[in-house]
Amino acid sequence: MQGGQENLLTAAAPALIAEALRRFGAARVQVAGASMLPAIRPRDVLFVERRAIQQIQIGDIVLFALDHRLFAHRVVRKGVDTAGAPTLVTRGDTHRDEDLPIASSQLLGQVLSVSRNGRTHAAPFPYSWAASRLSRAAVWCLQPFWRSEGRKKMSPDQIER
Repeated sequence: MQGGQENLLTAAAPALIAEALRRFGAARVQVAGASMLPAIRPRDVLFVERRAIQQIQIGDIVLFALDHRLFAHRVVRKGVDTAGAPTLVTRGDTHRDEDLPIASSQLLGQVLSVSRNGRTHAAPFPYSWAASRLSRAAVWCLQPFWRSEGRKKMSPDQIER
């Protein structure tokens, strides 16, 4: 595939996945980032089903759209916006800071399973503070090796942001 065509496909992929979830209620999405280590790893395939915001619980991993990108992060709390509409606050397991609240219009679905190396792991996906911090440190330490593969160096807070 030519560079321009690949860039076009990369830019269109989030919209196509979002549309598939809206129309068909389910989709499979391959992970590119490291923000959910160790529960979800790069190249894992997520099975996502459409869910209403009211069906989501704290601890669930959800897929949402933000700035033409997709994120799969864990719900850390529920809230309401100034108009009284429900919101979710998420955070990547390796991140220190919470994401901005997401509205129901941004929520695409809930991650129900993860496929890795020919095996499928069903939700719930346990969270471990210590394992997440260890993963965060490993990602930071391994970045010099990734740079040789064409990836740019980022601080731990920039990973998947």
